[in-house]
Amino acid sequence: MNKKNLDICSNLVRTFDYENYLCALFSPKEVRSCFFAIRAFNVEVAGIREKISDPNIGLMKIQWWKDQISNTFKGKPPNHHVTLLLAESLETSNLSINWFNRILNERAENLNDPQYNTLEELENYAENTSSSLLYLQLEALGLKNVTTDHVASHIGKAVGISTIIRATPYHVRERRFYLPTQIAAKVRNDFKLSTESVFRTGPSSELSDVVFDVATCANDHLITARSQAPKLSKQAIPGLLNIVFFKFY
Repeated sequence: MNKKNLDICSNLVRTFDYENYLCALFSPKEVRSCFFAIRAFNVEVAGIREKISDPNIGLMKIQWWKDQISNTFKGKPPNHHVTLLLAESLETSNLSINWFNRILNERAENLNDPQYNTLEELENYAENTSSSLLYLQLEALGLKNVTTDHVASHIGKAVGISTIIRATPYHVRERRFYLPTQIAAKVRNDFKLSTESVFRTGPSSELSDVVFDVATCANDHLITARSQAPKLSKQAIPGLLNIVFFKFY
């Protein structure tokens, strides 16, 4: 194992994804570098949107990652700390390239700051990003079965949705709003919210109502995951540890 690549990737995760850095430290030693490669990959691609002003530039960057992930799985990784560490991990871990491409495709879709209309659309985003990362971590642990993937799907959706909620203040400052318009626009006890009003006035009781409804969806996924947790093997726990950072009421 090339310690330099591992150090770069682990430091990248520690700096930009500290919660999952801590979780990786509790993974079995033999797969820890693979966890860091997966999470460092996510840091790199998730950060593309924040670094570009032209979506076309973002698409070029994502296409570069698609090409290089493909080359890495073919045994020809480019000279990049993430792909080099991933290439070493593939020698002992049976990861699926489909999950990487699924993440990249979803990130490409989001370069134009789409407004999600429904909770289902937001759930789909969370499934393609957060859940896909969990599937990869479970594969690193040697786990591929319906029950484990079912739990990972619900945990990923809970984490992905709650991450969007947590980032809403930052997104609003950037004039971006990802909470579903179907919820924001519904009328219930004069509860109606427009995206422009969020940009103009910021926090409001109406925004709190929207956040509550979206958080309830995340909580429902967490409840479902917990109901299935007794069926999991102990081997799966390190791959799903990031749920401990998300608490819903």
